[in-house]
This record gives sequence, C-alpha cells and structure tokens, in this order.
Amino acid sequence: MENGVDWLIRMGLLVDKDGPICKVFDKFNQWILEYNPVQEYSNHQSDHEVFASSKKSSKKSTRALTSAAPKDIWHKRLGHVSMEAIDHLSDALDGVKVTEPRSPPTPLPSPCEVCTIANMQYQVSHRPARRASKVFERVHFDLIQMSRAYNGDQWAMHFLCDKSQTHYGYTFANKSDARETVKDFDAFVKRQYKVEILIWHTDGEKALEKAEFDNWLLTEGFLFETTAPYSSSQNGRAERAGGLIMQKARAMRIDAKVPKDLWPEFFKSAVYIANRTPTKQLGWLTPHEVLNQELGRPNPRPIGAHLHIL
Repeated sequence: MENGVDWLIRMGLLVDKDGPICKVFDKFNQWILEYNPVQEYSNHQSDHEVFASSKKSSKKSTRALTSAAPKDIWHKRLGHVSMEAIDHLSDALDGVKVTEPRSPPTPLPSPCEVCTIANMQYQVSHRPARRASKVFERVHFDLIQMSRAYNGDQWAMHFLCDKSQTHYGYTFANKSDARETVKDFDAFVKRQYKVEILIWHTDGEKALEKAEFDNWLLTEGFLFETTAPYSSSQNGRAERAGGLIMQKARAMRIDAKVPKDLWPEFFKSAVYIANRTPTKQLGWLTPHEVLNQELGRPNPRPIGAHLHIL
C-alpha cells in the first residue's frame, strides 16, 4: 500500500496512500472506469472519425446496435452469399444496414474472385422434391469425408430440416461415429424443439448399415428413405444444401488465408451463417426466423478477420 494502489471492492474505489484515486463499477462482469457504448459504424468512416465520435458520448443506449456496410462487406460477412440475398438483409435481420441500392431485377453474378475459385468443383442437380409440411417432419443428412483437421477430425455430417431449411453441422474423427451422431441429433430435436423426426432421408451411406442402428430405426418407428445406388441427384435437397455449406466454408477459408486443417471451424461457421441468411425458398426469410419465429442478428465481422487486443 505504501508504494502501490489498493482496491476497495465493496466501495468500488482505487486508493493510494493519499486517498481515493478514482471510482470503478461493474459492467459486463468486469470492473471498468468508463463505459462508452459503440455507435453505428460505417465502413466509410476513418478510424479517427470513429474514435472521435465514441468519445463524445458516455451515456448508456438501449437502441439495438446497427451495422452499416456496403454489399461487398456483407458478401464476406455472410460467407460469400449471393447479391440477391444481400438485397433482402435489412428486412430479414435485425441491426443491418446495406449502404448501397438494391441490385437490378436480374442481378449479376458476384464479381468476387474467391467465389470463382470456391465454385470450381461445385455442380449439383436441381430436381424438385416434395416439401415437408412441418418442421423436422423430414430431415435430410449427408456424410462428407475431409482431410485430417488440426483436431483429428476427418468427417463432417450435415443435417437439413426440410420445412425450415435450417442447417446443423457436426464433425468427428471416425466414420463409425456417424451412427451415434444421428442419434444425438434426434435427441437434440426432441429436447430443444419438443417435436419428433418422422422421416430420415440420405444417400444410402454404408457407414449406417449396422444391425444395431437398423433396430434403433425400427423400434423408434422412423421411415428411412435412401436414394438408389449411384443416383445422388435423388437426394438433391440435402446434396445441394450440403454442397453450399462446404462451398461457403471453403470460400471463407480461402478469403481468410488460413491453413486447410482449420476446416471444422469454417464448416460450423458456414452452418451458423447459412441459418441467418435470407433464402429465396422461404420468401426471403431466414431459416432461423422460420424455425424460431424471431429475427437473427448479422455476423459482425468476416470469419477470419484480424482481431487486435488493446
């Protein structure tokens, strides 16, 4: 105390040998001297302008934080989504402001170089199929083999709710983990949404062919739909959705310039972003809104953006 500072927690005071220095208070589970709420930020503002504006006011604000940015920034934040979807962001997400006018009636493809690279190996069938009448009535899923990741994972499993178009993603090390992952997802839906999955639809994945798993399907009363051999287009909805998720994850990873073995993090981020992106099939609502009856929030920064700790 003689040469330092003492912290009187109950009184919220920092004191030295001459008396109180300043008063601190608790905010967001940490002790701070001053709280300045972040104001609306435009990507066209300089760092100096943003800093200056934040110093002008120290009052608390109950207004929702709004993120304003041009289309190319939103394109990156949402995992290289189409320009047509960006035109509907302000209506579908809370706290979004696109600082450019809407695209023409027939929007041009995105000029993004990363999208061109990521799309090179992506082609799927667009055959239409009958839609489910309620959430989780039919769930599509597919199993995707990947290179070994930093954490040892080599497999990704993608689930799609046919009605709400909501995505779910899991990663694991061994192909044999696929059966338990299906059971885990079934338990998650029952617990969190209080509904029962009625129909599973997949491409006839061999990893699921096990007597114990077949018995589980039978005793639980599921219908299990599979595509004909070598006819993955019959599983078009899941294949298309899973392909888009992997394409989005790949584009974000390329854009962030990070090693390939980080793919599990980008896969899960792509799932999160896809659920909060306006979808044409849903009348430009987001899967998150259709499933949860609430607006989602935008992704504040592109995945892989640099973070500076001050």
